[in-house]
Amino acid sequence: MREIDVEYLKELRKKKILNEKDFRYLRSCFLDTNSNIWEKLFEGDPKVASLYVETFHYFLKNRKNSPITKPRVGEIYKANLLLGYKGEASLIHPVLILEVIGGRALIVPGSSSDSYMLNAYHWITNRRL
Repeated sequence: MREIDVEYLKELRKKKILNEKDFRYLRSCFLDTNSNIWEKLFEGDPKVASLYVETFHYFLKNRKNSPITKPRVGEIYKANLLLGYKGEASLIHPVLILEVIGGRALIVPGSSSDSYMLNAYHWITNRRL
């Protein structure tokens, strides 16, 4: 796994203007991160790999076209949850906004998939994951 200097990245976030060296370092970190993701998550699992690439493609395609709105409590939005652990919602799902704290939202993911709902954890009817 390729190492990334997270402390240096935190310092870069504080800068108002980045120089060419900083941009080169950020690009290198981005490429290293993608390599780490591929090595740790996707090798040998074509379904997860293709879903991740598809989700990232839609993120890049829609980020300039989608209006940026502040989520409001009680509203339902379509959100990209990226990758989750087994049994968790991941990728693009509808979400209910429960609370907005600073720049983050506390959400409840939803799904209209019957198979997703049947396999969901329930403390009485489905304890296995």
